[in-house]
Amino acid sequence: MQQSVESKVPVNMRDNWRTPRFVFEHLQKALETEFLCDLAADIHNSHCDRYFSAEKSALSHDWPIGTSFCNPPFTRKVDFVRRAVEQQARGAFSVFVLPVDLVQKYTQEHIAKHATAVLVPACRISYIKPETGETATSAPFESYVVVFGGARPGNVDHVPFIWVPGLGYEP
Repeated sequence: MQQSVESKVPVNMRDNWRTPRFVFEHLQKALETEFLCDLAADIHNSHCDRYFSAEKSALSHDWPIGTSFCNPPFTRKVDFVRRAVEQQARGAFSVFVLPVDLVQKYTQEHIAKHATAVLVPACRISYIKPETGETATSAPFESYVVVFGGARPGNVDHVPFIWVPGLGYEP
């Protein structure tokens, strides 16, 4: 049985880990898109000029039609994934960096049924520490990239998992 590991990061900082810029750029290149909006950010960690914050939440506003990026607060990941499915129905296209959690109910109900694709990084992502701005050695969990919007490749009825060489490695 896998044991839970207690985070050493202060509670008020746990939801503020930043995605490294090179991961963000690699995803834009791999998906042949430009992210127009960061769905869960603030002035200090957004990779886009346009972003939603805790004060103006993506959970209560419509998302832009176009491609948005999201590294959601992991304590709210289920809420953001549910919202992605809703926004996908109105034509929004979103790309999420999430901790791998294949047995959770939200994964089965929302990701497996509604995601367009799941991209699997070549290694664990080393997120940026919120309290120092330094890169962590690596996350203590695996991450994957979940895409909502557009058509599934080949119109398959299951979500394809796509391994992305180099994603996660700093150039």
